[in-house]
Amino acid sequence: PMARKGSCFSDLNIPIEGDKKYVGRILQRLAEFGYERAALNEDISLVKKTSLRAARELSEVVDGIPVSTKRRTLSVIRRLTVLAEDPSLLHVLGSPPAETYDLLAVRPGSEKVFQHACSTLNIDIISLDLSQRIPFYMKYPQVSQAMERGLHFEICYGPAIRDVTARRNVIANAQELVKMTKGKNIILSSEAHSDFELRPPEDVSNLCHLFGFKNEQCKGTLSTVCRSILMHAVMRRETAKGVVGCVRIDSLLSCDKWQGVSVEQDRAPDEQVEKTGKRGLPDTPEHKSKKMKCS
Repeated sequence: PMARKGSCFSDLNIPIEGDKKYVGRILQRLAEFGYERAALNEDISLVKKTSLRAARELSEVVDGIPVSTKRRTLSVIRRLTVLAEDPSLLHVLGSPPAETYDLLAVRPGSEKVFQHACSTLNIDIISLDLSQRIPFYMKYPQVSQAMERGLHFEICYGPAIRDVTARRNVIANAQELVKMTKGKNIILSSEAHSDFELRPPEDVSNLCHLFGFKNEQCKGTLSTVCRSILMHAVMRRETAKGVVGCVRIDSLLSCDKWQGVSVEQDRAPDEQVEKTGKRGLPDTPEHKSKKMKCS
């Protein structure tokens, strides 16, 4: 298997433009490479009078969910990416259909949309089309504000595999983004249009070196940073003002079960207090007889 033990690799951008078999082949290849999470992404270009529709059922876009090399079913979530040039159209991200998606992302087509996404929008990912010249300048104050709000930027390596010109643009733009963020709050996704454009986690980590990431950051672009995005999305959707939330232990992936173990360990002393009335070992027959003699 490609993935190391204890790693939980994710690809959070799998376009669903195509038939079920096409999406199924991509998911199958991800499972073979050792990925454990995948996000099926639906792109929508916002123009006037554009209305969102609720996320389609998984059965409508893929025949079946494959099993990974670790003999676990691939965890598949839903993602919505809106492409916009006018910030006044972004109010649709607060509509009920948008709440049916697990992840929300914006691909800015203008500086105003980029600034609005960094400062105001309640989203998870800012996805930039790095395969061509970015139509605006990314300013450090805006990027820093987005990072402080817990937003993450996305680099898609799929276009660099499809076209030589796009490859040069992706490398140059990615190096600039990594330099501005110091390699923090960035994920790498495939945006693959076919299973031939996918790469195993080790190859993607090597690609990170070309973009300017530090050695310790390369692996995180597919694992820990993706997990941070998922936690941010859960807090955005399900918590009270982003502070308190609940999750079932049996819903966690195997690489996240350690959180449930720590919770059970913390709970044990409290349950003991409820049974015995005090902290320490419960009363044994010998302890009870000594108490009776003393009385």
